[in-house]
Amino acid sequence: MEEENTRSMEEIKLLAGLFQNILQNCKNLHPVVGEFIVQTSKLESQLRGITKTLAGVLDTFQAIAVRASSSNGSCKDIGECLSQVYVHNKALETHINNINNALCTG
Repeated sequence: MEEENTRSMEEIKLLAGLFQNILQNCKNLHPVVGEFIVQTSKLESQLRGITKTLAGVLDTFQAIAVRASSSNGSCKDIGECLSQVYVHNKALETHINNINNALCTG
C-alpha cells in the first residue's frame, strides 16, 4: 500500500511539473499571439482601404472603356480591350475581398 502511495505521489508531481511547463509556455506565447492579432487587424484595415480605392479606380476605368467603345473608329477597338482589362481587374478586386473576408472570419 505504501508503495502505491509513493508511486501515486510521484505521478502527481510529474503531472504537476508538466502542467507548470505548459502554463509557462503559454505565458511566453501570449505576447506573440497579441502582436499577431494587432498585425492582422492592420492588414485587414489596409485591405479594406485598397479594395475601396481599387473599386473607385475600376469604376472610372470602366467609364473610360464605355466611352471609348461608344466612339467611332479605332477607339472602339481600344474600348473593347479596355473592357476586357476591366473584367480581369474586377476579378482581382473580388480576390482581394475574398482574402479580406478569410482574414476577418478566420
